[in-house]
Amino acid sequence: YNSREFDLALGTRLSPNSSIEFNYLHLDQTGVEFPGQAFDIRYLKTDGFDLEYELINQDFADRVVVEGWFNHTELEGNANSSSKRQQFPVYDEINFVGRTDVDSSSAGYRFKMEWAEDDVYSLTVGTDLRDVRQELNEITSASSPRANWTNANSPIPRSESLNPGVFVEQKSQVYDPWQITVGGRGD
Repeated sequence: YNSREFDLALGTRLSPNSSIEFNYLHLDQTGVEFPGQAFDIRYLKTDGFDLEYELINQDFADRVVVEGWFNHTELEGNANSSSKRQQFPVYDEINFVGRTDVDSSSAGYRFKMEWAEDDVYSLTVGTDLRDVRQELNEITSASSPRANWTNANSPIPRSESLNPGVFVEQKSQVYDPWQITVGGRGD
């Protein structure tokens, strides 16, 4: 298979107590073959973006972080290659034609405030949101005395999961190097 990646990370200090960081990832793959699986990937493309802003040493908190992200993946595959036909000879016997496509994205944010005391104790509280949207189509046809159907779809219908939450985490140094971390998230 062919795989191409691009990764970009940029960051700067805006002041002695604030910074910003941007990350971008692009992945592009073609010709991915999966032995023993019904479909191979003809192409896959992923783009991911992340932006983080950090404040430190504020009157109201030792550290404040605001982060947002967006990721999008799409792929298209099929079961029509000659190597796939060698693995599954029944495909030729029933004149099987199959293709699949996926569209998936996730986005969200995280806001957190932290109070700490020199690697001895820290308390972090915050809120976040995760939004996941996805869809998969698997369209197949076959024609033979044993099987006959046209453009049948076995999909995962377009769906969305929206998950807002609040979280808390406490870290305490028990005995060097032992530390206890306790936390939870409600959504």
